[in-house]
Amino acid sequence: MKAKMMMVAMMVLLSLPSVYVQAKGAISPIFLEQSKDRVYDVVEVMPKFKNGMQDLMKYLCENVRYPEEAQKKKIQGTVTIQFIIGKDGSVSNVKVAQAVHPVLDAEAMRVIKSMGKWTPGTMKGKPVRVSYHIPIRFRLK
Repeated sequence: MKAKMMMVAMMVLLSLPSVYVQAKGAISPIFLEQSKDRVYDVVEVMPKFKNGMQDLMKYLCENVRYPEEAQKKKIQGTVTIQFIIGKDGSVSNVKVAQAVHPVLDAEAMRVIKSMGKWTPGTMKGKPVRVSYHIPIRFRLK
């Protein structure tokens, strides 16, 4: 029983995020350097596309084109695109997080790459880089 509890405790400790500290609780220069360009998943104020989610949905509806090849082959599915919204609101590091088919993946990436700037996310009132995921559904009627 004691060995099992130790194993669980070790697994919990190994799964905790690493924190670099020096004596007396001072944060090391290595940690500070890494945190400058940190990419957050969740922030106090999340990034916003123009006036919000409605504008994002409108943009996607107006700009996503179902590729003719995918229509002919009856290819359907949801492509999830991951990207980073920078401190200046720019979109970068666009990649497919969940693929369906190369032609659908390429169309989803094209649309995300052509978006304009967002209002950046913030932590403690300062703009930060935020990772964002958008699912784009391709469905034939």
